[in-house]
Amino acid sequence: MSILSTVTGAVSKVSGLSVRTKVEIGLVAALALALFLGWLWLSGLQETNATQAREIGTLSNDKAALNQEKVQLQTDKAAAVAQRDVYAQRTEELNQEIKNNEKNAEKYRKDSEEVRRQLAELQKNDPCAVHPVPDDVIRVQQQNISAHNARYSG
Repeated sequence: MSILSTVTGAVSKVSGLSVRTKVEIGLVAALALALFLGWLWLSGLQETNATQAREIGTLSNDKAALNQEKVQLQTDKAAAVAQRDVYAQRTEELNQEIKNNEKNAEKYRKDSEEVRRQLAELQKNDPCAVHPVPDDVIRVQQQNISAHNARYSG
């Protein structure tokens, strides 16, 4: 109520003044109100400006970090592509080696089969082939094979 009584007192004091004085007081009051509202508006703009400046700084830092991450990812991708190409080349070499080994294995199987066939033919015509080989002969052959393997295996 004290504000209301202050305003009422101010109005009663103004009522005795001339019209020109009342207009001047009104203009001064309007000017004071306009200055106050302008000050509030500028304070809000300054706060908004400061907030936006902080946000721009944060976004700039984020952008720099993302650009660095992008560069790192591009480097990693290039390394991965190079590694993939090395593995693809090695895979092709191994596949070719497997094909060659399969061809050689088939050739060796055919050669082995031919030798077995020839051996069977020779044994069929040899009367000694039906008799067993003595154990001492087998032992000597095994020792020779073991000695040969020990000498050339590693």
